[in-house]
Amino acid sequence: MKRYALIGNPNAGKTTLFNELTGTSQHVGNWPGVTVEKKTGHLLKKFGESAEIVDLPGIYSLNAHSLEERISRDFILQEKPDVVIDIVEATNIERNLYLTCQIAELGVPMVVALNMMDEAQKEGDVIDCAVLSKELGVPVVPITAVKGEGVIELMETVGAQALVDAVSREASQPFHDGEDEHGHGFHDTEDPAEHRADHHTDDKGRTNALISEFKYHNHYHGPMVYQPSADAPLTDEQEHENAQRRYDFISGVVGKSVSKGKAAGEFNSSDKADKVLTHKIWGIPLFLLIMFAMFHCTFSENFLFLGLDIPSPGVWLQGLAESFIEWFGGLLEPLFVEGSWAQGLVIDGIIGGVGSVLSFLPQILVLFFFLTLLEDMGYMARAAFIMDRLLRKFGLSGKSFVPMLMGFGCSVPALMACRTMENEEDRKMTLFLTPFMSCGARAPIFLVFAGAFFAAHADFIVFCLYLFGILVAILTGLLLKKLVFKGEVTPLIIELPRYRAPRAKSVGLSLWKTMKDYVTRAGTIIFLMSIVIWFFSTFNGHMEMVDIDESMLAAAGNFIAPIFSPLGFGFWTAGVALITGFAAKEAVIGTMGVLAKVGEEEALEGGALDATVLGAMGFTPLSSFAFMVFSLLYVPCFAALATLKREYNSWKWALIQAAYSIVVAWVCAFLVFQVGSLLGLA
Repeated sequence: MKRYALIGNPNAGKTTLFNELTGTSQHVGNWPGVTVEKKTGHLLKKFGESAEIVDLPGIYSLNAHSLEERISRDFILQEKPDVVIDIVEATNIERNLYLTCQIAELGVPMVVALNMMDEAQKEGDVIDCAVLSKELGVPVVPITAVKGEGVIELMETVGAQALVDAVSREASQPFHDGEDEHGHGFHDTEDPAEHRADHHTDDKGRTNALISEFKYHNHYHGPMVYQPSADAPLTDEQEHENAQRRYDFISGVVGKSVSKGKAAGEFNSSDKADKVLTHKIWGIPLFLLIMFAMFHCTFSENFLFLGLDIPSPGVWLQGLAESFIEWFGGLLEPLFVEGSWAQGLVIDGIIGGVGSVLSFLPQILVLFFFLTLLEDMGYMARAAFIMDRLLRKFGLSGKSFVPMLMGFGCSVPALMACRTMENEEDRKMTLFLTPFMSCGARAPIFLVFAGAFFAAHADFIVFCLYLFGILVAILTGLLLKKLVFKGEVTPLIIELPRYRAPRAKSVGLSLWKTMKDYVTRAGTIIFLMSIVIWFFSTFNGHMEMVDIDESMLAAAGNFIAPIFSPLGFGFWTAGVALITGFAAKEAVIGTMGVLAKVGEEEALEGGALDATVLGAMGFTPLSSFAFMVFSLLYVPCFAALATLKREYNSWKWALIQAAYSIVVAWVCAFLVFQVGSLLGLA
């Protein structure tokens, strides 16, 4: 099976093209770091014969200074794809062609996919793809990946390139100095085996370690550049000269093939919007306002819109989901013998646990809907940019905020996004800080407690919790910078993509993936956890059905409860719920849902997790807030911890982060409860 590799700059539309070619729903982001590992899929039949598509990380060059650059370069050189598809952004062609030159210098069979042609046309740019192809010496195909335009033609060209390459390899025909079909000169040796070993030197002593195994029909004729060898890495002067030669070549190519519609210095709509949204004074307040509006639409029971005092879309949808789950549980209940273990398992255990988690799915989707909109529009990259100004005052790199922002969704990909950081100390520190961001799995905890005890101000409470996670991360970073990672602060270099209208397909795929992941976790981890919690909360050590307070779970919970007494929730149900949260943070609410059902009394009728049920467990408004703070900060789920271990390549730092987060969570929750008690808020 043939294998084609997709490569390109961040924001060039690489993952969008990958989704179009494979029919998959990989996350499409509008900032660097979204693709930090190569992803694979199979080419849809409508685009030609069967082939594997590999989506490589978005990079600006093959200089191998960062991990994703090494991943891409090593894949091309070692895995030897049949064709490399280089995605070039048509609206920013001059900068994108730098990577194109580097790939072409490797001699690989390649096709340039000139993406976002619709946006280039809107700006009045005219790109002569025939001239561009002639100047580069490789095929250039115009496409608009988000609309599927030109993609079939692209894959036809890619297939033709792969066929030519296969025939050339089989024939093993040597190439000689001469001219290609365009009349451009090229140089190659007669024997590919010699090509791998020999270095060719011009009259100035420059060397070019050509990679002949690929060089059959790539007629790239860019500048001669220095190439590193195993014994002689490039010097700074050589790298600088390489870059200058490439840019000089690119400038000539663009001058012959591109006519810009916008005059130099003229602002486009994105530039005008950035004058406000990234303003040095108003940028951060606007960011906070936008985030608060997102939480208001998701969590508020007093949603103010056009003068109407109604529940927010998130709260309204959550109410519908909760009613459906209660109806479904009532439908199943008559099927079992009253008081039987089977009824307890299904109704109390599975429905009580999984149902408690699933009832909050609509609000999770509403929250992710707004996050996806902001990211798809290109605003999230601006958020990292404006936060850089604040973070640098604390001696931190604004580049750390990119994966930290991604942590609002899920800690695992956010931790992996730290690979985009070139500075190793900054990378390690960002890995340490990212778990303090409130991931989507923690949202059900906030939804339950804020909705139960602070219904009128749930949006503000959740907003403050998210900000508090950022604050703890910043203060922790400041501490690490002074004690552990004392190197220089790496400046933030980030591309601010153009503002674009959100794409319905992209938003839909993102929400579908979120829903699928959430339901999968509910149907696996939470399902199993609910059964386990039901079993241990129903039976004692002699396998006798007993009241919940006499169960094995109660005995274990009472053993750890004193640890949380100074925090205001020193009762065993809270301790057990927090421990199950290590498997998945949603399990905290799933566990409480099971315990509410199993411990059903008059006050717990129906087992709904409202103020009455939580109050019967022992929670007060103050202790519930302390519980939310602890849940926000304590050790991430096992999947995130395993990712930390992999990214650190050591359990040492992963376990240190886990221990530190538990201590910080305990101290912060302690201060919340004790100070609140002194102020008479208990």
